[in-house]
Amino acid sequence: MTNKKTPIALISGIVLIAILIIAFLSYKEANLPEEPREEPAITEEKNDKVEIVSIEENTDALAIDVEYPTVGSPMIDNDLRMFIEDQIAEFKNNTGGFAIPGRQNILTIKVLDVYRDDETVSVKFSVYTDTGGAHGLGIIVGKNYNRTTGTELFVDDALSMMRETLWSLSEKTLTHFRDEMGEVLFEDGLSPQTENFKNFTISEQYITFYFAPYQIAAYALGPQEFTVERIDE
Repeated sequence: MTNKKTPIALISGIVLIAILIIAFLSYKEANLPEEPREEPAITEEKNDKVEIVSIEENTDALAIDVEYPTVGSPMIDNDLRMFIEDQIAEFKNNTGGFAIPGRQNILTIKVLDVYRDDETVSVKFSVYTDTGGAHGLGIIVGKNYNRTTGTELFVDDALSMMRETLWSLSEKTLTHFRDEMGEVLFEDGLSPQTENFKNFTISEQYITFYFAPYQIAAYALGPQEFTVERIDE
């Protein structure tokens, strides 16, 4: 006599095995180790811990992913936090909360480097925005501070560290980029004005100035930088 229950039992067994396999694979995937986050370079001579604070916001119109460091100085930490908050507020104000259908307005700010010595703190940020135009825009932003007083350092402070004037710095950068770019150079972007050289970072031996796309050349040539040796007294 044929047992008609056999096919049902066989099918039930196959289903049970499939469920067990799916459960095993789901468990394995859930317990895979996370990929390590790429940490910013940190150069320091003191033991104060540098920590990275992250802020994320994701809506239909906005994708915000930003971060900033805390360096152990209340004044500097507060200024860095305010810098990030201002960037977010300006970005939201410029976009008005609207985006092209199917796209988000993007703001991404990452910490690339934190340099600290006994006198100086210098933070290098990458800032990328995309508000639905032909392409996004990526720039480098430097924030620099006197570590003792917590006050921000500006172009005049950088000039003092290099024993340069605004005019001599302008001439050096013009000579360099004329040789490198020739006729495609936008020379006005290197004229001796504070605004043209406001973006810089400090390291142990050098000060590096950053020029955004369109400042000294066409967008296709990307951001540019120029490094000058420190000559501290």
